[in-house]
Amino acid sequence: MKKITSFCALIFLTASITAQVAINKTGATPDASAMLDVQGTDVGFLVPRMTATQRLAITTPAKGLLVFDTDSNVFYYNQGASGTPDWVWFKSNADTAAIFKDKYDNLISTTAQRDTFLNDDNATYGGHILLGTNAGRAVSTASFGGPGRLVAIGANAAQYSDGSGKIAIGNNAAEHDSANGSIAIGSYALRNNASGVWTSVGIGKRAGENNTGQALTAVGSWGTGQNNTGTYATLIGADCGRDNSGGYCSAIGYWNLSNNTGDQVYCLGTENARSNSADNVVAIGKGSAHANAGIGVIAIGFGSSTGTPKGTATNNLGSGVIAIGTLSAMNNIGDDVVAIGSGTAADAGAGPAKSNTGNVVNAIGYDAASSNTKNYVNVLGRYSADAPQAESTILTGDLYLKDPDASGGSTTGNTFTFNSGVKVLNGSGTPEGTITAPIGSMYLRIDGGAGTSFYIKESGTGNTGWVAK
Repeated sequence: MKKITSFCALIFLTASITAQVAINKTGATPDASAMLDVQGTDVGFLVPRMTATQRLAITTPAKGLLVFDTDSNVFYYNQGASGTPDWVWFKSNADTAAIFKDKYDNLISTTAQRDTFLNDDNATYGGHILLGTNAGRAVSTASFGGPGRLVAIGANAAQYSDGSGKIAIGNNAAEHDSANGSIAIGSYALRNNASGVWTSVGIGKRAGENNTGQALTAVGSWGTGQNNTGTYATLIGADCGRDNSGGYCSAIGYWNLSNNTGDQVYCLGTENARSNSADNVVAIGKGSAHANAGIGVIAIGFGSSTGTPKGTATNNLGSGVIAIGTLSAMNNIGDDVVAIGSGTAADAGAGPAKSNTGNVVNAIGYDAASSNTKNYVNVLGRYSADAPQAESTILTGDLYLKDPDASGGSTTGNTFTFNSGVKVLNGSGTPEGTITAPIGSMYLRIDGGAGTSFYIKESGTGNTGWVAK
């Protein structure tokens, strides 16, 4: 009888082993979805504990085998085949979101992005790193698909972003950024950019924020590369390159390249290349190239940025302005103005080539060529050059060269005026009775003949006293 009872017990035990099993203190049945259902409210489930050496010494560990590593105090499971084990760890931190390394070798924190990885196969390429509260949260599937890896470190880093191969380091870095391959380092860097598929780089706090243009490179802090709509901008310096709509711009310096609407603006210095509306502007020096409307402005020099900015090449309407020197080329309307020299900061309009309305003005010297209305004005020295030039205004060392055009220039033709007031002139017809000049002046007659081609002023103060030689 005893043998029969033992045999029946063996049969019952065998049947229990081949069916679902429940282990508990209440006699509850196992869950229908579980082969083994362990229940308890005052005890836990203890997995095998071992050192790292012991874990690595397990022979052909089954895929999914779980152990607790006492050397690193983390759980490990084998995600590889039994013949080629690949141990993966996951750990829970007491004070922050958990860090989890999944089957695709992605390192993530257990906030919303953990569910993205565990419930979807977007991360099958592996190698993604999402660390920080909401880092990589609600990103598009394109951010995980393809070979490009997503790295988001910091609270809200790369949150709601698109594009793959993105690196975002810093709180809110690359948040709402839509570019592939973006690199954002710094709080709010490359935030709220709609830059399509082109890579942007933002290094520094708020660098490259709120832009709609493509391929932006911004290195600096506090607004470098903010609010631009143009493409291919390279900006280096604190608070430089803001609110521009033109493309292909480059700036190095503090608070420069702002509010420009033209393309191809290049500047080096502080507070320069601002509020220009045309293309091809080059500005080198503090306060240079402000509020110009003409194309092809080149400004090299310094100015004042207090109050209304004024400096080298400022407020010019014409194109082809070249200004070299402090406060040169200001308030000109005509094209092709060349100014070489310096002005005085005390006078808002001081400087070579200022307030000219004619075209082709060349001014070399301190405060040279001011308020001229004629075209083709060439001035060396400090005075205005509009003909007729009063001799009392000519200073020592000045040279005035006037080349009139056919639309109202001087009838005397080209004129050279020396510091003494003596002139060298040329033109048609005799100068006697028509040309006023001091004694010692010379006149070259272009329609004269033998004995009537060269005249010298020998007497008188008016337009008489000319003698042919």
